[in-house]
Amino acid sequence: MGLDMHLTKRTYIGNDYKEVKDQVKIEIKGVKQERVSEIVEKVAYWRKANQIHNWFIENCADNQEDNCQDIYIEKSQLQKLLNVVNLVLDSSKLIKGKIHNGTRYENGKTIEIYEQGKIMENTKVAEKLLPTSSGFFFGSTDYDEYYYQDLLDTKKILEDILKENDNRADFYYRASW
Repeated sequence: MGLDMHLTKRTYIGNDYKEVKDQVKIEIKGVKQERVSEIVEKVAYWRKANQIHNWFIENCADNQEDNCQDIYIEKSQLQKLLNVVNLVLDSSKLIKGKIHNGTRYENGKTIEIYEQGKIMENTKVAEKLLPTSSGFFFGSTDYDEYYYQDLLDTKKILEDILKENDNRADFYYRASW
């Protein structure tokens, strides 16, 4: 279990667009090509990147309750998220430190487990622009090497998506836990 996050790209091809239909060849048992009206691609997947989830909910959900539903994402919002990720990365530096790696219970006491790793030296910009978010199996809320790696992964994902020049596509974000 955990926070699983998906971004899908839905390209509407309609039933009457012959120029598109000639380019699309569907050969799946039980699927009739003439009835296909939309193609859905999974263009991004994150696991427990709660700061990214929080951004989508705070900036794109139109005050909807965070309830594992599809949320429409405009391409311009993906650009905004990329801009925010870049600002946080540009203001961040990883330094040696101890990262939280779990909790154990011993003799009725809670013992936090730490290990050597990397933490963010200055978290002010990250906390303001891409704050972590706690929730049921949402993962760590620390600003450490894992948070930073989520940003690097998100940067790559968004740059790749934004390079595509497809104006017929719609994007949807969905998380589950």
